[in-house]
Parts: sequence; C-alpha cells; structure tokens
Amino acid sequence: MPNSYVEKHIVTTCECGPDGVMRADAWFSWYQNAAAVHASSLGCGHDGILPADMAWILLDVHAVWENHARAGDELALVTSVAQSIHWLYPRVFESRLADGRIAARATTTWALLDTAARRITRHPNIQALHDGAAGGPAERVPPFEPLDAPCVERAFSTAAEDFDENGHVNNARYIAWACAALAEQNARINTVSARYQREILPGEPLRSLAVDGGRFAYEIFSGEKRCFAASGSYEEII
Repeated sequence: MPNSYVEKHIVTTCECGPDGVMRADAWFSWYQNAAAVHASSLGCGHDGILPADMAWILLDVHAVWENHARAGDELALVTSVAQSIHWLYPRVFESRLADGRIAARATTTWALLDTAARRITRHPNIQALHDGAAGGPAERVPPFEPLDAPCVERAFSTAAEDFDENGHVNNARYIAWACAALAEQNARINTVSARYQREILPGEPLRSLAVDGGRFAYEIFSGEKRCFAASGSYEEII
C-alpha cells in the first residue's frame, strides 16, 4: 500500500498563540485533516470502503516540538501508517521547516468507532491495508501517571464549535484546553503524551485537573469518569 502521504502548509496567524508560535491544537487539526486525506487516497475513508456508521477516532498520541513554527512559515508534513496492533492502527507524522529542520514529530494510534453503538469496531479490509505497511508496529503511549504536585480544578462546559461530524468533541479541542491551562501559567507545550479514554458527548458537565511539577499533567473528567489524560514538558513564554 502507499505507506506515506506528503502535504505542505503555510502557517496562518489564526493558528498561532499570543506568542506568535503555532499552537499545539492547530498542529493536531492539521494532523487529523492530513490523515483523513491519506485514508481517502487509500480507499479507507468515508468516500471509500467505510460505511456511514463508522468513523476514525484518535486513541493516543505522543508529540514533540523541536523547532517552533510561526505565521508565514512553510511546513512540509509526511504521515505514514504502521502495522496494526489488533484493532488499533498506528500512524506517524513528521514535519519540517523550509530550511529542513524538524519542526514537530508525532506517533498516534487510531481506531474505528461504530457511531451508532458508540463503541470500537473493525472493518475487514482495514486490517489488510495496514498489514501491508512497512516496518513493525509503532509503540503506543505508556499509561498515564499522575504527577505528585498541587492541582488546579476547574468546572467547564463545551461549546458548539468543540464538536465534529462524529458527534463528539474533536481530538484537537482536548489539546486546546490543555494549552489554555498552560497559557495561564505563561507556558506552552514542548512535548505531550496523551490518551483519549472516553469520548465527550454534548451536554456533559466537565471538570479539569491541571498540575505543575516541573512537568505538566492535565486531566478531564465527566463525573468520576476520566475522559482524557495528558502529561509532558513545557517552556515558559518569554
């Protein structure tokens, strides 16, 4: 199968934070859009073999930003699929600036959602597509380990723009909420390992826990059920 897909992008001002650097959630939006285009080119998007009641969802991600991109910068993204792990489908991303320096790298794990039953499912042809990927399976993100540090708890609710066509909060919005929590501490994400543990549906009351112990941790709960857990490193915004 065509293992990789290449896409270029020029960073816009609306993708950048007050510090002029491309926001982490803007990266994630680009990643998911590029993955959708690649899946369609392989015949496993909604315009291919997937029925209307199946959708791709992101389960976990590990991302590293090595050189920050700013408005006007031209980026080149390469995304590739890896061999499946049971019903899980890894995908990797690497982007470079125009001068060849790596801007960001990410390893992700995807699955298929039955949008009617709201559960993970599979499609027989997807397995065959991923079995043809070069190399072995990509490593998954390790289990979340809470940091031993004071935390800040906030209650919040979703807005209409948080939801996507699959009827749940888009994966990039979780990262946007984490970015906002860090921005309150005048900091931005350098690395993040995150697990999407439960989808967030409309009307759910939410609360977040953010801690800072030299590294950051950020969790989202609906009631007592954890929906999202992320940790990583950050840098202060100068």
